[in-house]
Amino acid sequence: MSAVAISHHGPESLALLLFAGVCGLPMKHPQHQQHQQHDDLPRTGYVREPTVLRHIPWGRSTLWSKAKKGEFPKPVKLSKRITAWRAEDIWAWIEAQGRPT
Repeated sequence: MSAVAISHHGPESLALLLFAGVCGLPMKHPQHQQHQQHDDLPRTGYVREPTVLRHIPWGRSTLWSKAKKGEFPKPVKLSKRITAWRAEDIWAWIEAQGRPT
């Protein structure tokens, strides 16, 4: 069974989502396709927002909201205009998911 790719939001994608759900087809959203593959996430150093977003199941606003609430690692301000996350913190968060608390 092949996956249904959702490329944009609107009435057409809603209809496709409903159809896929009724048929039991797996769905792929372009933003979330690489969440389980962490090939481009270094073990050390710093990563910027676009890289972080490829490894988590949320969008930009949820990322910042969860970081602010302490539910996700907080970013580090590297300069006046550059904010990044410590790769080690992201890996620790990824590895902690699914573990009982």
